Amino acid sequence: MQVFPREVTGRIANQFYAYYERKTRKRMTLRDAALLIDFVAGPAPGQGSGRLSDITAPRVSGGGRVRPGEVRIERMLRKYMCQAENDDAWDQVFDDLIGRYNEEPDMRRFIQLTFRDRLSDLDICEKLHIGRTTFYKYRLSVLSQAGILAVQKSLLVP
Repeated sequence: MQVFPREVTGRIANQFYAYYERKTRKRMTLRDAALLIDFVAGPAPGQGSGRLSDITAPRVSGGGRVRPGEVRIERMLRKYMCQAENDDAWDQVFDDLIGRYNEEPDMRRFIQLTFRDRLSDLDICEKLHIGRTTFYKYRLSVLSQAGILAVQKSLLVP
């Protein structure tokens, strides 16, 4: 029996795929984000002598790069930090879920093949020696468990 609507289980599955992507890439810190914005935006207006030109700045007719204002930079950083907090909460859900399946090697392998390795359902069935019905039962079980944990952490509204 399906606990959540199909759209919700799809969102949970997308978060699970993103979980493994986030695990493999370096998380940008607040300082890194500020440096990136400064690099992309160029020097703040009024910086420098004015007589020397920046040879790294692109040559654009009509004025060149425009540095975003402080308010806009703060808004971008706040948005990034909110997204990072949300990602951390989802990561905790999936860490808890994977921890629950420590005693079940088949389910743990199923999660790795499905969400980390992104194999097709037929390839997973072949590797685990299971039928497609069992594959979809496993998938529904994993996504439902993740959904219940997400509701408990207020990431999803029941």
